[in-house]
Amino acid sequence: MCIKCIQPNSLLALPQSGNNRAIIWASYFGDIEIVRLLLTDSRVDPAANNSAAIKNARYWGYTEIVSLLLADSRVDLLSLSDQLIKEEGRIIVNRAGE
Repeated sequence: MCIKCIQPNSLLALPQSGNNRAIIWASYFGDIEIVRLLLTDSRVDPAANNSAAIKNARYWGYTEIVSLLLADSRVDLLSLSDQLIKEEGRIIVNRAGE
């Protein structure tokens, strides 16, 4: 981890800043360790900005990050579109009734 990332006013020091930009960027770049670290912080909302972190990870094929984000209790699976829940006819997360 870079020293600049943990300095005051960095994305990791203020992970909720910029509409949770830290987890959005970590998922975009596929940095699973940073995603795990951020998910331990109660200030972080993994579903912020219309689930941008989940959409980034899904778009770039980071399935392990998608799974981590979807498993977080702060993510309301029912509010996510079916596009995020289903991929090519294969269910990623089994919701009740599916």
